[in-house]
Amino acid sequence: MNKLILIFLFFVSQILFSQESKSVDKSFFDNKSYQKYLGENAVVEYEIGYTYFYYRKDEVILINEVSTRIKILNTDGFDYATVQIPLYRNRYNKEFVSISDAFTYNFENGKVVKTEFDYNNQFLEHAVGNHWFTSFTMPNVKVGSVIEYKTIVFSPYLDDTPEWFFQREIPVKYSRFTFEAPAGIRYIQYIKGAEKIKTFDKKGKNVFYANDVPAMKNEGYVSNIDNYRASVVHYFSGYRDKTYKIKEFAGNWEDVSKLINEEAKYIEILKNSYFAKFKTDQLLNDKTFVNDKEKIIEILNYVQNNIQWNNIVSLKTNNDLNKAFDIKKGNTAEINLVLISMLRHAGFKANPIILATKQKGISYIPHPDAFNNVIVGVEFNNEVLLLDGSNKFSTLNVIPLINTNWYGRLIREDNSSKEINLEPTIESKRTVNSYLNFNVDNKSLNGTIRDVYTNYEAFLLRDKFQNLTEEKIKKALENKYQIQIDSLSVSNLDQNNENLIEFYKFTKDDAFEIFGDKIYFSPAFIFEMTSNIFKQEVRNYPIDFSYPNKNSFSITYNIPEGYALESLPKNRKIELESKVFDVNWSFVNDSKRILFKLNVNYNKAMIDSNEYDNIKRAFEELIKFMDEKVVLKKV
Repeated sequence: MNKLILIFLFFVSQILFSQESKSVDKSFFDNKSYQKYLGENAVVEYEIGYTYFYYRKDEVILINEVSTRIKILNTDGFDYATVQIPLYRNRYNKEFVSISDAFTYNFENGKVVKTEFDYNNQFLEHAVGNHWFTSFTMPNVKVGSVIEYKTIVFSPYLDDTPEWFFQREIPVKYSRFTFEAPAGIRYIQYIKGAEKIKTFDKKGKNVFYANDVPAMKNEGYVSNIDNYRASVVHYFSGYRDKTYKIKEFAGNWEDVSKLINEEAKYIEILKNSYFAKFKTDQLLNDKTFVNDKEKIIEILNYVQNNIQWNNIVSLKTNNDLNKAFDIKKGNTAEINLVLISMLRHAGFKANPIILATKQKGISYIPHPDAFNNVIVGVEFNNEVLLLDGSNKFSTLNVIPLINTNWYGRLIREDNSSKEINLEPTIESKRTVNSYLNFNVDNKSLNGTIRDVYTNYEAFLLRDKFQNLTEEKIKKALENKYQIQIDSLSVSNLDQNNENLIEFYKFTKDDAFEIFGDKIYFSPAFIFEMTSNIFKQEVRNYPIDFSYPNKNSFSITYNIPEGYALESLPKNRKIELESKVFDVNWSFVNDSKRILFKLNVNYNKAMIDSNEYDNIKRAFEELIKFMDEKVVLKKV
């Protein structure tokens, strides 16, 4: 970018971004002022953004300016002293960033001491693909420090306006964002989140601001928390051409799907896939299939095992399908269009489903930028089967979880489209059966475990184990349960449509306690939950359990010779009124053994936040039970 432009824009920014708040003085170091933020790592004093455009001859540059001031409250808050600015840079166009007005303030010997950032200490680093970031760390940061800095990003990508987040994982005292659209270019805006955002127009500029925005913390079980933070986003939606007619890119989902279909050239690309007839016939003709689903699985398995994913998620192909088929490698669009082409030749009604991955997030308004990936939909017996050939462990309706994000659009050959719910509904199970013996002399348990996984439970384990030898799988299990495995077998690791089964013999040391003539042990040692992940007083975003999942644990304890059962925890069942979650545990015993059963059932993938208190209480009861003991007494 021309150096004179940078200098001019930097000068303009200094005028436009005059100090928004008072200078840092000793009042910023009065702990009484921050009592309301007790327990927080830091607090944003202010964050002020301004997005506008600069014209130079035929060039238009998108300018994103942000001024930030943060108070560091404890050592965990030091993370906020390191800043990363994402940039998009390809061979032809690059984003640049300028850093200025960067200072750290401390209170020393009764006065405010100001340390300026050394602007040579910024680093451009590559992330993945065309994505880069500039990072820098503020100097002399201590507990109680105040840091401030300004960043200006210069971008040639007019359709990539930044989303402005009023809400962060720490409290924000004041946040303001100004958007000034250029003449002739149209944007649509969307405000999301539960917080109140105020807005007004000022001389053609849209101004949004918020005060005292509470922190939104990610405590887990959420696909992408940015979907729910208070924010405003502007989408490039059209422009006025030379004849002064408006060209629109956004409208409704049907129009958006049609536009993507035309730009990605799905119809043309699929018609020109010459490999499909020969390879599909070769694959199917000499085999016998019980039903059509077996044919679909056969074609899916072929694509999974013969075309390698290049780790690029894309809506569009970089190569035609014949080349991708020949070189046996491709992005998600290329691999899944190869799959569609073969399925169509086999007589199936297969079409692309466009979607947004969980990392990209949910778009609440119809726009081409709402989507970034392609999978396969097969309309079959009044349902749409979901497939993804780019992942070698997926199978019918068990696709990578990054793709199970809200809704997608199935695009048919006639350019019509249909909304597809991507939330998993297929039930997954994990079933554990274990038989255990006590060794009183060294306080150990030994026995066997048979662990059976179905659907998503099996999919995730296959993905986790894909590059591990059996010895490394053994070590992983030993570390997970703190046991020593004597022998291990894993069945169906390479059979996606079969249950994955682990069977092993093991010993667990220090498995119980002996006090006097009594043995005390926790019956659910194999269950992994040791603390309640749900800790917030209020949660304003859904609980995402990823997929419906039933966990069943059955453990038989053989009572050691010379002992008898003295006491058991009480049997209990907890079921939410909405039926979205339930848990129960029970004991059955005779003079020789104790049968313990635990069932934890997540009956829906996505649960509304209004169930949070009920879910939290249920988990509290479950964790409390984990500390309860079975007592055996010497006789």
